[in-house]
Amino acid sequence: PKRRGGKASKGVVQWSDGDMQAFVDEVRPLGIPLADSLLVYTAESGLDPTASSGIAWGLPQLTQIAAKQIGWTRPLRDFGTLTVAQQAPWIAKLQASQIRMIGYTPKDALELYVANFSPKAAAARSEVIYRQGTASYTKNANRDRDHKGYIAAADLKVALDRARSS
Repeated sequence: PKRRGGKASKGVVQWSDGDMQAFVDEVRPLGIPLADSLLVYTAESGLDPTASSGIAWGLPQLTQIAAKQIGWTRPLRDFGTLTVAQQAPWIAKLQASQIRMIGYTPKDALELYVANFSPKAAAARSEVIYRQGTASYTKNANRDRDHKGYIAAADLKVALDRARSS
């Protein structure tokens, strides 16, 4: 059965019409293609607003640093208790913040995913996002698909391709 607010039911996440409309209303004005935003959040959370890695929460897998940048003042785990419709304005703030930090509007899912991972790497249009030996690499080491010692945009593209086929 379908649960309210994009909750998972037997491994399937279902959004209400209101959830989707709120997401569209908040995110579309930023100019990032809507399908690309959805693809990135499919890769990050499976479009489950309750998803958590233990250090990141919700559809965008919001981290403490990003939460602070957009004005989130509650405990981070509370973000994962919000419905899709409730997260949508915060996601719009997150994307607007990423656009300001990188200096351009991502034109596709890969550019948005890199910005979501590392605005610094996105701003530099760097192929390498995180190198081994950094805390950010350690937290995301599973993305280094070839165990080469760094996470590259190509690694994120693989995750997006998997999400696209899911």
